Amino acid sequence: MTYADLDALPEGTKAHLVDGVLVVPPRPSVQHQKAETRLGSELDPKFSRGHDGPGGWIILIEPEAARRSGAGARPRRLAARATRR
Repeated sequence: MTYADLDALPEGTKAHLVDGVLVVPPRPSVQHQKAETRLGSELDPKFSRGHDGPGGWIILIEPEAARRSGAGARPRRLAARATRR
């Protein structure tokens, strides 16, 4: 199993490559989704907006991210320091 095999899966399929084995996890439980929502509501004001925190960060949930190889990846969360252009 390779990253190319992952890319060949139908659109929207959530799968992971773990030690060369394809793992297709079940959809998140309600408790997991609630925890994810709470985590976002705690992080956003402090890190994105600077309310009682550093501010200036961009926090995304399951973004499409490209690896140096050009293949796509979808991390659970991605945080990056925002820069002004």
